[in-house]
Amino acid sequence: MPQAGRLPRGVLCLLAAAAGAPTSAQPANAPMLAVPLDPIAAILEALRLGRMALTPPPPDAPDPVAHLKQCCEAVSLGIVHTIPDESDKWMKTGRIESINTSRGGVPKMGVFEALVTEQGLDGDRQRDRRFHGGPDRAVILFSLELIRALQREGHPIAIGTTGENLTMSGMDWAVVAPGSELEVGDVRLRITKYASPCENIADSFLGGDFTRISQKAHAGWSRVCARVLIGGLVRIGDPITAHAARPT
Repeated sequence: MPQAGRLPRGVLCLLAAAAGAPTSAQPANAPMLAVPLDPIAAILEALRLGRMALTPPPPDAPDPVAHLKQCCEAVSLGIVHTIPDESDKWMKTGRIESINTSRGGVPKMGVFEALVTEQGLDGDRQRDRRFHGGPDRAVILFSLELIRALQREGHPIAIGTTGENLTMSGMDWAVVAPGSELEVGDVRLRITKYASPCENIADSFLGGDFTRISQKAHAGWSRVCARVLIGGLVRIGDPITAHAARPT
């Protein structure tokens, strides 16, 4: 059977609206639906056959067509983006898949556990402190789902080859944005900014195009930098919970 992803009704409603499909009333507390990770055709076919009835998108929802495009890209990555909603707790949790350190440069190699302090991971070093490290760049994080998507594009990237300290999975990467905070086991991190790629990681990309994970060139594909608010020990498999950026 195909792998299944969970799409909240809000996303399904937007898909239906973008396709011009009919909608009908449905209880507000209706459960989320499980659909294949190639859901677009499946959803539209179900609508055509009358097997699925959806409520219209809420008034404050994003533009349906633009959101459909976002959903298509997210699904192609194995990541499902949703309308931000505090009830969608599933999209704000994940786990640590790899902890990576080096004595300088890339690739960073996996370790089972590491002590995290305000200066970063114990045992991790940076060759040029002008551009790497420091309190606001103490920890670099990246998504395993994005790494796999890049591999499918043919890039020779792997865990740790672009210098991330923590490789995580299971979380909507759009949530991991500057200003948000992550609980990683007993450790708490604040995302400070998107990590700027440089030529040091060129070997991870076809044609040496390290800008493939530049936030400016390809929004949503960037690694992120974090400040350590509360230090402690992190281990592979530790759960991660994201908290949205606080209003300023």
